[in-house]
Amino acid sequence: MPTVWCSARSRTPAAGAAAVVRGVLTDGWLGVTALTVTSSHRRTGLGTHLMGELLRWATERGAERIYLQVAAENEPALTLYERLGLRRHHAYHYLRLPGSGR
Repeated sequence: MPTVWCSARSRTPAAGAAAVVRGVLTDGWLGVTALTVTSSHRRTGLGTHLMGELLRWATERGAERIYLQVAAENEPALTLYERLGLRRHHAYHYLRLPGSGR
């Protein structure tokens, strides 16, 4: 199960990564997790660039399908994924046990 991290560093080395994404390839599926772009680097194209590199990596290794999980309220991420041609397939919900407080 190949896994890859892609990152883009800030122009200021001490600032660390400006964006990261992780992908895992299993049975022709690319699972995308942990796409994060720091607030100071949002809307600069880094998320699109990293997703493009991740998709390239995965297709070179036989990926034919992609899945990701995004919180319904994460409009910036949903917009990015829609621009990349991905479409919402279904929604999910978290359930809590009564009285659990969690």
